[in-house]
Parts: sequence; C-alpha cells; structure tokens
Amino acid sequence: MLSYLDQDKISALLYGRFSRKNPFPKRLVPGETKEVYRARLLRWYDEQALYVCRKREELFHNEEKAHQLIDPPENKTPAVVGEKNTKPLVFVTSPMVAQFYPKPSPTEPPFVNIGQRVMPETIVCCVETFKVYSDLKAGIAGIIRMVCVEDGATIQNGEKLIGIEPD
Repeated sequence: MLSYLDQDKISALLYGRFSRKNPFPKRLVPGETKEVYRARLLRWYDEQALYVCRKREELFHNEEKAHQLIDPPENKTPAVVGEKNTKPLVFVTSPMVAQFYPKPSPTEPPFVNIGQRVMPETIVCCVETFKVYSDLKAGIAGIIRMVCVEDGATIQNGEKLIGIEPD
C-alpha cells in the first residue's frame, strides 16, 4: 500500500505532466466572450482532473510503477550503442535549469541520432527556459553514444545530456 505522502507525490507529478502537454488556457482568444473563455477554462480543469484520476488509479494498482515514478533509480545508465567503448565519453552538459528537447519541433527528426558522427559546431539539442530556446553544440568531433535525458524533461545546471565518444 502506498503512503499518503507517496500518493500526494504521484498526484503532483501527474498534474505537472498534464500541464506540460496541455498548457493552461491563459488568454481570451480575439473575439471570444468571457463566458466562452470560462467554459474553455472549466473544460481544461475537467480534462486535467480526469487525466490525473485515471493515471493515479493505474499507478495505485501497480506499486512497482508508482515507486519508479516517485523515486527513479539514481544510477540509471542509458544503453550505449555499438561496441564497448575504449575511450571515455565526453558529455554535453546543461548550461542552465531548462527543458530538454532533442528535436527542433515535435514533428521533425532529432538533431542527432545515436551512432551519428558530429563535428564541434554540430547542434545536438535545444534547451528552453522561459520560452527562450538555446541550441547546444557538440563542442568536440566524435560519435554520439548516448542520450541521457528524455524529450521534454526538466534538466538541472550541469546535468549530462548527450555522451560523445571523441575521435
């Protein structure tokens, strides 16, 4: 049985996930009346509550999944593609607290793929903070061996993002 504190943590994480996928309707659309805006706002709250209730029920019945969501493994090492590395990897790190995006937009392919050769000026990912997007470059020539962060994840200053095996 999950503790009340764990249940609260799960709820908070689920509310955050929903809000990232479906931004809060902040403004009136041109030509929209206040009544229509209120209806749109209430519909957003209903969708949010329904999403959280469904996911929470699913997680409460699968405690293993719930604990993975609450306490992700600290030493989670992403899989390295290819032969065993003989050279240590050089990591592209986050310059700030931000959101990580491996693609220029959701419909486009990623900037780089695992196994791809990159040059120092190759853009490998994009980070976003306060709606300001910054492209990060590889910094060295080599081969992409791992991507350490999931698309859309919140990253901390200095966090390892992409592992590159130098030439």
